[in-house]
Amino acid sequence: MSEPSTNPGTDMLAFAQESGLDVAKVKQARELKDELGAFTFDDVVRELEKPGRDPRESFTPFSFRQDIHELTDLQPGMVCPGIVTNVTNFGAFIDIGVHQDGLCHISQLADRFVKDPKEIVSAGDRVNVRVLEVKLDRKQIALTLRSERAPGPTAKPPVASGGGGRAPKGSPDKPSSPFNNPFGALKGKSPSGR
Repeated sequence: MSEPSTNPGTDMLAFAQESGLDVAKVKQARELKDELGAFTFDDVVRELEKPGRDPRESFTPFSFRQDIHELTDLQPGMVCPGIVTNVTNFGAFIDIGVHQDGLCHISQLADRFVKDPKEIVSAGDRVNVRVLEVKLDRKQIALTLRSERAPGPTAKPPVASGGGGRAPKGSPDKPSSPFNNPFGALKGKSPSGR
């Protein structure tokens, strides 16, 4: 064992499993029972009798690219695995293993329009990102989650009609009189009786 932990029961359990100790020998170890205490000792023996019952979900370890260690190792176009460390209103910060998180701007999070970055990613997500730009002088990394075939930044969706937008000049929907002139409808009409 490399470092002693604060819980001698877990240390003993790990040691016994690694060294292949017989459960019967552990049960007979009186000094171990005195050191651990009766309840912890009983727990250790029970676990040794039924190994492999781990209630935790299986864990897949994460690894960064082996050829990238510093900012100078990054080149535009590289695809790197990363972990989302923070999500903000303007995008997500992603750790790609160079001791400096890169920013994936909201416009680069998906091939479609994104109103809220939290719809796409959350902290702790594992993602594959492509490096767009590296600014060594500012220690900035621009990243994207968009596919390579996607065109430039997506435009905002069109505003629903009736929402303050004006129709272009010459449009058939545009009234012939100015919208803010209450007498515009009378323009060009002669006063009656004269």
